[in-house]
Amino acid sequence: MKILFVADDSRVLEGLAREPRAEGWSLEGTQSGRAALARLDEARFDVVVADVAVRDLDGAALLDEVRRRHPNVVRIILSGARDGDAAMRAARVAHQFLAKPCTAHGLTNVVERTVALQQLLADDSIRAAVGTLDQLPSAPRVFAELTEALEREDSTPERITQIVGKDPAISAKLLQVVNSAFFSRGRPIHDLRAAVVRLGVRTIRNLALAFEVFAASRNVALPKTLTLEDLQEKALRVAKLAGRIAKPADAAEAFLAGLLADVGLLALATAAPGVLAQAGAVASASGTRLYDAERSFHDVTHAEIGAYVLGTWGLGYTIVEAVANHHAPRRIAQDGLGVAASVHLAMALIETDALDEELVGRWGSSADLARWREAATEV
Repeated sequence: MKILFVADDSRVLEGLAREPRAEGWSLEGTQSGRAALARLDEARFDVVVADVAVRDLDGAALLDEVRRRHPNVVRIILSGARDGDAAMRAARVAHQFLAKPCTAHGLTNVVERTVALQQLLADDSIRAAVGTLDQLPSAPRVFAELTEALEREDSTPERITQIVGKDPAISAKLLQVVNSAFFSRGRPIHDLRAAVVRLGVRTIRNLALAFEVFAASRNVALPKTLTLEDLQEKALRVAKLAGRIAKPADAAEAFLAGLLADVGLLALATAAPGVLAQAGAVASASGTRLYDAERSFHDVTHAEIGAYVLGTWGLGYTIVEAVANHHAPRRIAQDGLGVAASVHLAMALIETDALDEELVGRWGSSADLARWREAATEV
């Protein structure tokens, strides 16, 4: 793991070098943005950590150049309370935020997470394509609805949550932001209404404009058998069913993971439309699932890609695991009916796929399965 640290203050980098978990990592530091770009052109790095206030090239501009030149590099921004405007600009190009003062322990946790996420994508070309993403596409209808609501001074959290909850791309981006170190107050947020309340209507309006989340929908290239509206409708059905299948304590996370399960399709459609079109054509011609056609080409699917994107953005492990395994139940570690199992069951029932009876037996009884099947017809 090679890390390039770009900041005036070298204490975090020095602390990181003393961390036992960092043994074997290659660590380099520079105080200049232009020097950092030159070093990236000379050698391959896995992670760039940049302060918002970088000499001769601010953090946002630096990470934008990193994204353009080296899209497979994970981009992390360091920001403090006084860096509000600069941090908002950097949000377009950073995968994650770390709050200043940053500890070596906190940075180590983020880098270790990055190592695990990189293993989800073995194909460097797809990883590089996904690395160019700073936004996911959203259906134009939802964008118009949200924009109209945000323009109203009397908009309530409930109304904004209702709109945001219709769309997986918007939900993913807002959760990325609310769980970043810049906005977070400690406990992770996986509930959309809580995210809306935490950020506030005004901040959501600014983020919507800053990220231009919805503009990407104009350039989406989905296979002919898929539309944004169809994906959106299925995401809502899977989310609702996953929430009903899950235990009450897991219902909110299961709903959210179900809503985000297919964001990898949007990521592929934006960053690597040719790959998705090829898999879509094979699936249509052979009558196989799109998931299986994707696997036959690159040994990676929209499930792993979606999990990689969400994990890089800093969403919690429970949601990342559920997204990565929503078509691969044998990779789900726990025997009990957790979030990942609930999302897999919901997806299989909505898509009328065959269920693995042995696994279903671990997760529930025949009576539970009958109840879940009935619920699938109601969402």
